[in-house]
Amino acid sequence: GTDFSGVVRKTGILVQHLRPGNNVFGRQSPARLVQGRNGTFAEWCVVDSRECAHKPANLTHEQAAAVPSAGLTAWTALSLGDLVEREGAVNKVVIIGASGGVGSLAVQIAKRHFGAYVVGVCGPKHRDLVLSLGADEVVDYTKKN
Repeated sequence: GTDFSGVVRKTGILVQHLRPGNNVFGRQSPARLVQGRNGTFAEWCVVDSRECAHKPANLTHEQAAAVPSAGLTAWTALSLGDLVEREGAVNKVVIIGASGGVGSLAVQIAKRHFGAYVVGVCGPKHRDLVLSLGADEVVDYTKKN
């Protein structure tokens, strides 16, 4: 695994922004994966301090660990989509898989950061979830037009 959340147990002497006892979360770099030095599925793992952020107090460790890769993917996709970050801009976006890990974060980012009109595509049992995340409308992919 690459995403993690936990409590700092020890830091190197050059680390300034983290202390033992801090709650952190993050994502190991792809370079560590290539080197075979991944291991966030373990109870304990060693990570580069530059890959750590302080965990928001309102998130559990389980919630925080679900954010880094999915959040980065959602942010990257929306950022590459020519959405405009200005007041009064009319951004419209369709998010396929709006109830999944990446999609659920993409709905929230598109709505709250870009102020977009969001159409979420998902199955019928996830309609209410997608609306609660901020979608303006939901398309049920199981129905024909």
